Amino acid sequence: ESEVKKMNKNDLRYIKTEEKLKSAYLELLSKNSNRQITVKEICKLASCSRNTFYLHYETRDDLEKQFMRDILDTMAFAFFPIETDISKFDHFDNRQYTDGIIDSVSQKQKALTIFLKNDSGTFTKALADTIFNQCLNGIKSFISKEITENIVLSIRYLAQAITGFIHEWLTNSSYTSDQAKDLLYFIHDPTIRSISKLLA
Repeated sequence: ESEVKKMNKNDLRYIKTEEKLKSAYLELLSKNSNRQITVKEICKLASCSRNTFYLHYETRDDLEKQFMRDILDTMAFAFFPIETDISKFDHFDNRQYTDGIIDSVSQKQKALTIFLKNDSGTFTKALADTIFNQCLNGIKSFISKEITENIVLSIRYLAQAITGFIHEWLTNSSYTSDQAKDLLYFIHDPTIRSISKLLA
């Protein structure tokens, strides 16, 4: 069994070191690509030894993957449908839904922005896949009808569109979160209502 598995990940010292390593990695990623970042640089900025780093991660890439997973896990819940009865779905529900998406982005806005700006395509794909899977699994959980190709393609379109919106908002616009909420709702409402008709 590895030393990593032996460590108590709920221990306060472990958690604080984890936060310092992620913070150091994020600061370095804001100025360099992932491939240019070394474990030595991360440790120096986090004020910890290489041995300590390896108690948390086997490689720098493992740190990146875990960081990405933490971001996506935080956001994932926002993409699960909030209304189980399609016939009752209305503009108010959709506004709640789109506001929840922006709120989930805002929770991780700094990290998301840096990851998206330095992305080679891996993170963007993972984000789109997370949205797609959450939406699809949510729909499967509350409708009894067959999930058709039309439904799957519509959800895939939706996931890609939201991913593109988040990317553009964080990397190329000066919009506040409130402005982003208004615009996403304006764009999203007719789309989600069209998909609702497929599900009805």
